[in-house]
Amino acid sequence: MDPAFDVREFAQTARGSLREEVDLASFAEHPLPSAMRRLLAILAALEGATMAQLRDVLVTATHKDARITAFLVSWAYEKFWIADVLSALAGAGGESPIAVPLTERRRAAGPVRRSLAGFLEGESVIGVHMLDGAIDDRMLTAAYERMGARTDRRELVDALSLIVTMKQRHTAFFSEEAERRLRTDARARRLARRELLARDWPLGIERLDDVDRAAFNGLLRSGGGAAEEVVHFVRGLDIIDADDAVALRRRLERAARNGER
Repeated sequence: MDPAFDVREFAQTARGSLREEVDLASFAEHPLPSAMRRLLAILAALEGATMAQLRDVLVTATHKDARITAFLVSWAYEKFWIADVLSALAGAGGESPIAVPLTERRRAAGPVRRSLAGFLEGESVIGVHMLDGAIDDRMLTAAYERMGARTDRRELVDALSLIVTMKQRHTAFFSEEAERRLRTDARARRLARRELLARDWPLGIERLDDVDRAAFNGLLRSGGGAAEEVVHFVRGLDIIDADDAVALRRRLERAARNGER
């Protein structure tokens, strides 16, 4: 399957600062509820975790693929500005800025060990990274959609819709690459299955503290369907069987239920 996504066009049209497209003055004059501003700060932190993700990816064979590397540069650029506008929204009108730190806890391996693991996995790891990106985008997009459904502020709905539109291009690339690579590489499918059943999404959520993680998962749970969408996508790639699908769905739904506590 030849790739259809136009990386050159994406790089040429990557979006920069979004602040002029969002009515920040309105939010400063009429602040959002503090709980919603906290959720925006959490989303900003998750979007801003891009550099840590790139560090893990680019010490593996993925960095040797020029097309993927070209995409990731523009992807990281857009995610930086998404995080920037989310932070601006979170801070607008508040008595003090809201910042959500990401901890470094539970890191299983340093850069040398990750590089060695990536070397041993070879090019098969590229498909795993693409699958990670496809799932990550689906989970974050679901969170933006849930937040949009929670508010009657037209300005916020418009801002979130703008972000979702940007992320749709990210999802399209990662999904296309994941399908193209995993369908033709049995080893990549085995590695992807192991990854699927062992980690949480979106990427970086394990670095949130328990309170913020619960708040994010509660948001995701509020509309339902995110876990089912992820499982449907993965089943279409022939990575997991029916039993694995049940386990993955339960894992995703259990995390979200914990967020409602």
